[in-house]
Amino acid sequence: MILDLVTKRGFFCDDSSIQFPYKPSTVSSRVLVSICFYAPLLIYSVLEWWRLRSRRKPKYLTICGRKFHPLLRYIPCTLFVYYFGYYCNLGLTYLMKLSIGRPRPHFIDVCQPDWSMINCSTPEGHPAYVDPIPCNGTDETAINQARLSFPSGHASISAYAMVYFIMYLQAQFYIRRIRCIKPLLQLICIVVALFISLTRIQDFKHHSTDVMAGLFLGTFVAVLVVTFVSDIIIIEEPMRMPKIEESVIDEDEKSNLYERIPIDDVD
Repeated sequence: MILDLVTKRGFFCDDSSIQFPYKPSTVSSRVLVSICFYAPLLIYSVLEWWRLRSRRKPKYLTICGRKFHPLLRYIPCTLFVYYFGYYCNLGLTYLMKLSIGRPRPHFIDVCQPDWSMINCSTPEGHPAYVDPIPCNGTDETAINQARLSFPSGHASISAYAMVYFIMYLQAQFYIRRIRCIKPLLQLICIVVALFISLTRIQDFKHHSTDVMAGLFLGTFVAVLVVTFVSDIIIIEEPMRMPKIEESVIDEDEKSNLYERIPIDDVD
């Protein structure tokens, strides 16, 4: 089992940062997965359909000389890139968790150390580092989970999902009529990521540094994936327009110069 590979660190008896009571999660892992894994499947599919509907000349998918609906090209590509980054972020998070093995704030409550077998001070009277830790707790899985504090998985996953969505909206959509909609959605994403992350501190699941590291990791992976893996942001040389003598570009030609897709159907 993967949890058996976790690094088992010791502790100091006077370390008050790992002596908090165990509490159930405000945002459970099931809810987190629903928000950051299952919901994007529907959200990005709908948004790609909406974006494709606004294009004048969508690129059809051609296989063996046959043309297929553009949705069969755009939706799978968008979802593949998102979930590629999702699993990369998840893998990095758990690799760090298993390698570092930092005890959670509720570690003592879950481990239930056998204090009769622990000497908390050295012969010189200094605090002793206890390693290995004799635990009376019978739930080995819960004890191993209590060693996976750094970094916060909830913070990392929520940060990746929300930052990716923020950058996706910023690059792909331009709403003409109600311009406050996009910033409002992006603000909601930031609030959701911060709320999920802060509940981990409130529930004594993580230390504050664990949450900050998780937020940084998720944001970093999202920026890398959007910039270097996806085609959401395409950096090209400026388009050189031919010289026009006494002529004016009509409105249709102007609209074709925009990279982003305007949405006119929002009331």
